Amino acid sequence: MAMTDSTRGLLSALWAFLQHPAVHLEEHLTAIEETIAGVEHRLEQDIERTVRGRIAGIQARLETVKKRVVEDLKRELHRVVLMLALALGCGVLALTGLIFGLMAAWTDLKGFIGPVGASLLLASVFLLASLVVLGLLRSVLRGP
Repeated sequence: MAMTDSTRGLLSALWAFLQHPAVHLEEHLTAIEETIAGVEHRLEQDIERTVRGRIAGIQARLETVKKRVVEDLKRELHRVVLMLALALGCGVLALTGLIFGLMAAWTDLKGFIGPVGASLLLASVFLLASLVVLGLLRSVLRGP
């Protein structure tokens, strides 16, 4: 079997390695271990620095999103409060108009059917109207 150049080189390197005294070998192994430990330490620091940088970036983005959400919620809350205030004002004005309309209707009906008849007729109309509203409410609550 013929030896190739690479096999000869490997054998000569192995022979040279075996000829070194054990003291030199231990020194080389200690130096290699120290180098590996240094590389591990630098790698750990690089990874830690990278992770901390990414975490800081994510925290900054989350803070921006948090501020935007808080601003949106404040804006919506302001809008809802404004709508409720306008609805309340509208309800008060409608109730006032309804009271004056009822007074006028009662006064006109009193001349035709008397005060008790006018009161009973208006009460009956409002009871029937409440049944209509109750039916609408039930249909809305049942859903599609």
